[in-house]
Amino acid sequence: MRRISSLFLVALVFVLLAPTRGFAAKNPADYPLRVHIFSHDSFSHYSGYGGVRSLNDVDGEGRANLYENSQPRGFDFKYVCDERLMNSMGYETYPARWKKPNVELELLLPVSGKTCRFHVAMKDGIAYYKNNGNFGEEPAEKFKAWMTKYQYDPEHGQNTITKPTEVAASSLNPSDFPLRIHIFAHNGVSHYATPQQTGPEVVEGEGRANLYEGSQPRGLDFSYRCQTRLMDSMGYETYLARWKTHDKELEIMQPAVDRTCVINAAMKEHVAYTSENGQIQLESATDFKQWMDKNQYDPEHGKDLPAKPVNGAQ
Repeated sequence: MRRISSLFLVALVFVLLAPTRGFAAKNPADYPLRVHIFSHDSFSHYSGYGGVRSLNDVDGEGRANLYENSQPRGFDFKYVCDERLMNSMGYETYPARWKKPNVELELLLPVSGKTCRFHVAMKDGIAYYKNNGNFGEEPAEKFKAWMTKYQYDPEHGQNTITKPTEVAASSLNPSDFPLRIHIFAHNGVSHYATPQQTGPEVVEGEGRANLYEGSQPRGLDFSYRCQTRLMDSMGYETYLARWKTHDKELEIMQPAVDRTCVINAAMKEHVAYTSENGQIQLESATDFKQWMDKNQYDPEHGKDLPAKPVNGAQ
């Protein structure tokens, strides 16, 4: 009887210590990658007799982002785990490492110290995102720009986002913005971090405009993602602007909200936009320049109104 009791105690101690030993055996430093799980489903499998059941394993499918070398990459996955899996909360991630590059990932589950294997289908040039409860995918370079802007890099301990410091336009020198831009039309969608937030977290949209550079007009289409709403130009007014990346990115001064906004520009060759009776259309940049000269319209040099306005023309 004493021998049986001794064996029972040894077995009990082993069972109690097993999870601790399992966790100690896993070194988080061996899992340098990070995985953010957006969504997954799960199917639990049990075994047991006489009404007593225990969890054998859990399997399912899901969608996630992998962060490797500070680059985001979306993937779909199938998994089999010894325990239930949870989606990432907020911006948190799981430590991970490759078992087979681009085929199989091993995740470390920090609470239990166990691991879980994902069979993955990696996406090229795509990352998943979630905004205001809306789940979707976007170009990985766009998601990377967001990571940089908000200082999010979970591989290097930056597990939360830091809202960038807003630059007051009034603190900048207007002479550093020598160009002028006339926004004919745009659409904008405001995104809020919480339902209680009074101002948008970010506003994004697309539009059409003219750029005036070297007293020459040039049409452009643009997209933007800014912290404040953008407004169309009224009448002949223009915004002060400067190149961030020539022929690609323009920074615009927004005096009404005391902010700047960077737009991604798709420049047009030899054409400019014009508006007549509320209809926006393209015309030859040469013809538009002739109209500018005839009506002494040159916003780059303080001539913000035509000397002889022509009805319906801008």
